[in-house]
Amino acid sequence: MGLPLGLTEYETGAVANGLSVARGIVHPKAEEAFGILIREVESPIVTEKADPEIACFDGAVAIDEVLLAE
Repeated sequence: MGLPLGLTEYETGAVANGLSVARGIVHPKAEEAFGILIREVESPIVTEKADPEIACFDGAVAIDEVLLAE
């Protein structure tokens, strides 16, 4: 992933690392969680529609809701 405008190398690395880790998750809802990462974190950050810290927090909340739902 390149450096989107306005992101530091650290922020870009953190997002890339999170996406890399998510691809290796083995869980019945892993596909849904990965989709949330793309929609809620990666896309908004890359297109500069969200602050990276807020996008990561919101994505984590959404993933928690999916993983904890029965």
